[in-house]
Amino acid sequence: MSVSDAEYQTWLKDDNQERAVLVEAKYYDSSEKTRYMSTHSFISLPTDTPANTVYDDFIVSVPSIQSQVGMAFGVGDIDLVNDGELDAWLNDAWDGRGLTMLIGDPTWARDDFRQIASLVTEAFEVVNNDKMRLRVRDKREKLNINTQNIYYTSGEAFGKPIPITVGQVFNITPVLINASTHQYQVHDGEINAITQVRDNGVSVSFTASLSSGKFVLSSQPSGVITCDVQGAKDSGVYLTKIGDIVQYLSKRQALVAADIDTASISSFNTTVPYTVGLYIASRQNLISVIDKLMKSVGAYWLFNRAGKMVLWQLNNLTNNPSAYFDADDVLDNTFKFISSNLPYARAAIGYQKNFSKQTNIAGSVNEANRNLYQGDNLISTADNSSIVTAHPLAVKPEPLDTFIAGLANANTESARVLALNNAVRFVYEATFSTGPFEIKLGDEISVFYPRFGFENGKNVIVVGLDEQPSSNKIKVRFTL
Repeated sequence: MSVSDAEYQTWLKDDNQERAVLVEAKYYDSSEKTRYMSTHSFISLPTDTPANTVYDDFIVSVPSIQSQVGMAFGVGDIDLVNDGELDAWLNDAWDGRGLTMLIGDPTWARDDFRQIASLVTEAFEVVNNDKMRLRVRDKREKLNINTQNIYYTSGEAFGKPIPITVGQVFNITPVLINASTHQYQVHDGEINAITQVRDNGVSVSFTASLSSGKFVLSSQPSGVITCDVQGAKDSGVYLTKIGDIVQYLSKRQALVAADIDTASISSFNTTVPYTVGLYIASRQNLISVIDKLMKSVGAYWLFNRAGKMVLWQLNNLTNNPSAYFDADDVLDNTFKFISSNLPYARAAIGYQKNFSKQTNIAGSVNEANRNLYQGDNLISTADNSSIVTAHPLAVKPEPLDTFIAGLANANTESARVLALNNAVRFVYEATFSTGPFEIKLGDEISVFYPRFGFENGKNVIVVGLDEQPSSNKIKVRFTL
């Protein structure tokens, strides 16, 4: 690579530079193949990867790339000029195939281009006699599947998905798979432990098969069977943290190791080291499952520009900005106030989720346990009652339903949420004259502007981006 990162950043910021966008789109025609296209005529060098490859200048419109905290990448369609040469492409299978976008100078080698998006093609279609269109989606579309795709083919559970248990779960209802032997299952593979089995709330004896995620009762049950489980082990390692669980669920059938930023997973596990637990015994969309896990600890996930899954938690400022923008960088009349949120007087976190709320409980069960088995979860709270002096309308949101297993972790999270919301939070938006693809969601940046208290500069967190590859302008949404 002869163009250094510093030279690339300088090139991005220069509005006088000509910018070429390359697209490498996979399709299927008896086997998976790749088509190469560009906004400019381009041929890769013999030393490039791929080598000596023609990128036909079919692209007539370059889509913007939008991203926002809590949402997938939004990418406009890629329109291609067609004089009839592309008609035969309609016979190929495009849906669900990978598509990569790169940006660089038309005079550069292919290997000096930088990847700006890794996407999935939804369809290839006709716009009119002169134009074809590639409809593309965010790469998370690969996870738009059922979390479990293995079903029972016989027995009492015929047709049901085999359950999945990850982390530490409380009071789940296992799946009965053999009534004659009183056999139940909680996971489709090795688990760490089954710590208790209950019949209508009363502890009963059982024999566990940890290697298969099953157990057998010692006698005929009289009521509803529930249990507490320490779930999946992956390569012999008991999974308890959200980062590891998200990676495990994603790799079961959707992603491979190259699709995941393992450094991000490791960093997230350090930032959010909580023990959590999740039980899935019905059809559930994998994207929805991951969303619930992440949102329960104020965290987010996406596929970055390199096409790798990354996780991060929205936290307070560190006063270590990665980029600086002043008033000269702001386009006229684009700096605008978007919204504000009242501070919290209390943060409440639900923990030890009860996966099986029960109404019929044996009379011998004590009052404390009866409440546990009947309730939704336990609650941890953190209070800042003094804030009502300045903000009489400071809010006390309903407890957030989470998958956190224990009180200590829940206390840590409720304190973190309260600290994150101990003042009015403002959201602003501005369009900066600078190179696109320099900053990413979750970055801390410094903004100087002669309004709204930014006169001496303020550090903010990036929560939204709208980037146009053909321009050196980016729209940024940020909060402080």
